[in-house]
Amino acid sequence: MRTLILFVSLFLGYIAGLNAQVEYSLIDDYIASYQFDKALKYIDSQEETKELLKQKALCYKGLDNYSKAIEVLKSLAQVDKDDLKLKSEMALCYQALSNWSGSLTCYNELISLDSLNIYYKIKRAEMLFRLEDYKAALSDYKMLSDKYGLTNMIKRSAQCFENINLPDSAIVYYTEAIKADTTDVFSIASLININIKLKNFGSAIQLSDDFVEKDSTNKQINLLNGLSYYGADFYDEAVLRFERCYLNGDSSLVVNRSLGISYYSLGENEKAFPYLLKAYTQDTTNNRVLYCLGVVSNEMRNFNSSVIYFEKILEKTIPSDMILYLYYRGLAKGYEGLEEYKNAAINYKEATKYGQQNQNMYLYFTLGTIYDYELGEPSLALEYYVKYQNGLKNYLEKLKQKEDKEDAFEIKNVEASILSLNSHIGRLEKALAKNTMELK
Repeated sequence: MRTLILFVSLFLGYIAGLNAQVEYSLIDDYIASYQFDKALKYIDSQEETKELLKQKALCYKGLDNYSKAIEVLKSLAQVDKDDLKLKSEMALCYQALSNWSGSLTCYNELISLDSLNIYYKIKRAEMLFRLEDYKAALSDYKMLSDKYGLTNMIKRSAQCFENINLPDSAIVYYTEAIKADTTDVFSIASLININIKLKNFGSAIQLSDDFVEKDSTNKQINLLNGLSYYGADFYDEAVLRFERCYLNGDSSLVVNRSLGISYYSLGENEKAFPYLLKAYTQDTTNNRVLYCLGVVSNEMRNFNSSVIYFEKILEKTIPSDMILYLYYRGLAKGYEGLEEYKNAAINYKEATKYGQQNQNMYLYFTLGTIYDYELGEPSLALEYYVKYQNGLKNYLEKLKQKEDKEDAFEIKNVEASILSLNSHIGRLEKALAKNTMELK
């Protein structure tokens, strides 16, 4: 009898183990075939275990639901605080969410658990860089290159120097990075770019020419090569290089603007015009492009266009509406603070001549309250409250047209403001009507 009981127990244990193996095998199959949603449903139907929770986190990560993955990983890490794999996965999830500080915390903990792991140190330096703690990142990168011989970290040190505005040091480190790896296009491009910024055009030309001679297919270096000559005012050489960029499919603002201004500087107006026009279409704020367009239009006897371009430049050289709006509003606020409400009202009114619709809407409310409570002029208060009311209605209509769920709270606030304002306007209208009747 005892033998039979023992046999049955062993058999049942075997069956349970076999079922568990089948369950894990099925989950593994789902994960292997990237069917993370099915794996999650199956995991949720099973009794919770540590291994299943690990797979659950992996599934959330596979579905890009990094926040959920972190929740699961955190709960596991509380039980097993020394599990390197858990903390590594958590760090990667924080990175995916651009939560650099969360990821940094994980890598600091990982380094405290395994101080010899170079990967953790590389990732910590990266997180410090992402957090713009360039001095701390620089310290880590220099240690990685000096102590561990990781020459690919030299360019990271150069980036840190560049970001803390030490371009000379950045040049030294980018140069060393290129010596360590002559195929490092990033360091070559960065070195050329720094030389252009520092107006070291001779060095920029030499570096970019040397690269283009070996490889003329790299779009970034081709552009920097053109900019090197352009910066040095060698427009005839710049044109040749920018035209090559354009023919290779680079029709960016920089190429169009540089080609247009280069041709203009060479006096080739007809060639300059189409590129200048494209550059203006891409960026209407550049006064130099506008000026060149105006001059070229005059030279080509296209006077209507010339007038348009020069008028636009003149519009930009006098205080803009926004500046005037800010000046008058600031002055009005000053008077309001001094309790000189008449002067405040005068300047708020002046500001409404230059403000945009939404800006003026709030000025109307301010004017309404000044006339209502400070100057005791209910008819003028009513006038500006009505303007504010109309502004709120227009604003509400635009919010509803957007159909953005994030605006739901704002819509409720605006609707509440309109109801409150309607009530106040109604009381003012009754008071004014009563005063009119009494005067009669």
